[in-house]
Amino acid sequence: MMAEPSTPSAPTTTTAGPTTTNPNPTTTDQDPLSLHFQRLSAAVEARMASLTQQEAQLKAAEGALAAAASRMSARLAPRLGSDLISLNVGGTCLATTRRTLTLLPDSLLGTMFSGAWDEHLQRDECGRVFLDYDPSLFRSLLNWLRAQD
Repeated sequence: MMAEPSTPSAPTTTTAGPTTTNPNPTTTDQDPLSLHFQRLSAAVEARMASLTQQEAQLKAAEGALAAAASRMSARLAPRLGSDLISLNVGGTCLATTRRTLTLLPDSLLGTMFSGAWDEHLQRDECGRVFLDYDPSLFRSLLNWLRAQD
Protein backbone atom coordinates (compact mmCIF):
# COMPACT_ATOMS: atom_id res chain seq x y z
CA MET A 1 0.00 0.00 0.00
CA MET A 2 0.91 3.26 -0.74
CA ALA A 3 1.13 5.90 1.81
CA GLU A 4 -1.03 8.88 1.22
CA PRO A 5 0.75 12.12 1.04
CA SER A 6 0.19 14.16 4.09
CA THR A 7 -1.31 17.53 3.68
CA PRO A 8 -0.54 20.22 6.05
CA SER A 9 -3.42 20.73 8.37
CA ALA A 10 -4.48 23.97 9.94
CA PRO A 11 -3.06 24.56 13.34
CA THR A 12 -5.42 23.52 16.02
CA THR A 13 -6.16 25.66 19.01
CA THR A 14 -7.81 24.53 22.07
CA THR A 15 -10.27 26.60 24.00
CA ALA A 16 -11.15 26.21 27.57
CA GLY A 17 -14.86 26.35 26.80
CA PRO A 18 -17.40 29.01 25.95
CA THR A 19 -16.64 32.56 27.04
CA THR A 20 -18.86 33.72 29.87
CA THR A 21 -19.57 37.26 31.03
CA ASN A 22 -19.51 38.19 34.65
CA PRO A 23 -23.11 38.71 35.77
CA ASN A 24 -21.95 41.18 38.45
CA PRO A 25 -19.24 43.17 36.75
CA THR A 26 -17.24 45.57 38.81
CA THR A 27 -16.53 49.04 37.54
CA THR A 28 -13.21 47.87 36.22
CA ASP A 29 -14.95 45.15 34.18
CA GLN A 30 -17.48 47.52 32.54
CA ASP A 31 -17.02 49.23 29.27
CA PRO A 32 -16.68 53.03 29.18
CA LEU A 33 -20.14 53.51 27.65
CA SER A 34 -21.82 51.72 30.55
CA LEU A 35 -19.84 53.75 33.05
CA HIS A 36 -20.79 56.97 31.29
CA PHE A 37 -24.46 55.95 31.27
CA GLN A 38 -24.35 55.19 34.99
CA ARG A 39 -22.74 58.54 35.76
CA LEU A 40 -25.34 60.36 33.66
CA SER A 41 -28.18 58.42 35.29
CA ALA A 42 -26.88 59.31 38.74
CA ALA A 43 -26.57 62.98 37.74
CA VAL A 44 -30.12 63.02 36.37
CA GLU A 45 -31.47 61.41 39.53
CA ALA A 46 -29.63 63.94 41.71
CA ARG A 47 -30.94 66.83 39.61
CA MET A 48 -34.50 65.47 39.79
CA ALA A 49 -34.25 65.24 43.57
CA SER A 50 -32.97 68.83 43.70
CA LEU A 51 -35.79 70.05 41.45
CA THR A 52 -38.38 68.22 43.54
CA GLN A 53 -37.03 69.92 46.65
CA GLN A 54 -37.07 73.33 44.93
CA GLU A 55 -40.64 72.74 43.77
CA ALA A 56 -41.71 72.00 47.34
CA GLN A 57 -40.00 75.18 48.54
CA LEU A 58 -41.70 77.23 45.82
CA LYS A 59 -45.11 75.79 46.70
CA ALA A 60 -44.55 76.66 50.35
CA ALA A 61 -43.48 80.19 49.41
CA GLU A 62 -46.49 80.53 47.12
CA GLY A 63 -48.78 79.49 49.96
CA ALA A 64 -47.15 82.00 52.31
CA LEU A 65 -47.48 84.73 49.68
CA ALA A 66 -51.16 83.93 49.11
CA ALA A 67 -51.78 84.06 52.86
CA ALA A 68 -49.99 87.42 53.12
CA ALA A 69 -51.98 88.79 50.17
CA SER A 70 -55.18 87.64 51.82
CA ARG A 71 -54.24 89.36 55.08
CA MET A 72 -53.34 92.56 53.26
CA SER A 73 -56.59 92.51 51.30
CA ALA A 74 -58.52 92.11 54.52
CA ARG A 75 -56.66 95.07 56.02
CA LEU A 76 -57.18 97.25 52.94
CA ALA A 77 -60.81 96.29 52.30
CA PRO A 78 -62.23 98.95 54.63
CA ARG A 79 -60.05 101.59 52.97
CA LEU A 80 -61.17 100.62 49.50
CA GLY A 81 -64.84 100.66 50.38
CA SER A 82 -66.49 103.91 51.26
CA ASP A 83 -63.64 105.77 52.95
CA LEU A 84 -64.49 109.41 52.75
CA ILE A 85 -61.61 111.39 51.26
CA SER A 86 -61.41 115.14 51.78
CA LEU A 87 -59.63 116.93 48.97
CA ASN A 88 -58.27 120.41 48.51
CA VAL A 89 -58.19 120.79 44.74
CA GLY A 90 -56.57 124.07 43.76
CA GLY A 91 -58.03 125.76 46.86
CA THR A 92 -61.53 124.27 46.50
CA CYS A 93 -62.60 121.69 49.08
CA LEU A 94 -64.21 118.56 47.68
CA ALA A 95 -65.12 115.24 49.20
CA THR A 96 -65.55 111.85 47.61
CA THR A 97 -65.04 108.20 48.41
CA ARG A 98 -61.91 106.17 47.94
CA ARG A 99 -64.01 103.82 45.82
CA THR A 100 -64.71 106.62 43.33
CA LEU A 101 -61.06 107.66 43.16
CA THR A 102 -59.87 104.06 42.65
CA LEU A 103 -62.50 103.10 40.10
CA LEU A 104 -59.74 102.99 37.47
CA PRO A 105 -56.97 101.16 39.38
CA ASP A 106 -54.26 101.69 36.74
CA SER A 107 -54.81 105.46 36.63
CA LEU A 108 -52.87 108.10 38.55
CA LEU A 109 -55.80 108.64 40.93
CA GLY A 110 -56.28 104.90 41.32
CA THR A 111 -52.66 104.49 42.32
CA MET A 112 -52.52 107.58 44.54
CA PHE A 113 -55.58 106.58 46.56
CA SER A 114 -55.06 102.80 46.61
CA GLY A 115 -54.09 103.05 50.26
CA ALA A 116 -50.45 102.24 49.65
CA TRP A 117 -49.46 105.91 49.38
CA ASP A 118 -51.66 107.56 52.04
CA GLU A 119 -48.69 108.58 54.19
CA HIS A 120 -46.97 110.21 51.20
CA LEU A 121 -49.83 112.36 49.90
CA GLN A 122 -49.40 116.10 50.33
CA ARG A 123 -51.96 117.52 52.77
CA ASP A 124 -53.12 121.01 53.65
CA GLU A 125 -53.34 122.46 57.18
CA CYS A 126 -56.75 120.78 57.70
CA GLY A 127 -55.49 117.33 56.70
CA ARG A 128 -57.16 117.31 53.28
CA VAL A 129 -55.24 115.78 50.40
CA PHE A 130 -53.94 118.65 48.29
CA LEU A 131 -54.09 118.31 44.51
CA ASP A 132 -52.82 121.17 42.39
CA TYR A 133 -55.38 120.87 39.58
CA ASP A 134 -58.06 123.12 38.17
CA PRO A 135 -61.03 122.59 40.52
CA SER A 136 -63.71 122.86 37.82
CA LEU A 137 -62.01 120.26 35.63
CA PHE A 138 -61.38 117.97 38.59
CA ARG A 139 -65.03 118.28 39.63
CA SER A 140 -66.04 117.18 36.11
CA LEU A 141 -63.67 114.23 36.39
CA LEU A 142 -65.17 113.23 39.74
CA ASN A 143 -68.69 113.47 38.32
CA TRP A 144 -67.68 111.27 35.40
CA LEU A 145 -66.13 108.68 37.77
CA ARG A 146 -69.28 108.69 39.93
CA ALA A 147 -71.40 108.07 36.84
CA GLN A 148 -69.27 105.03 35.98
CA ASP A 149 -69.79 103.41 39.36
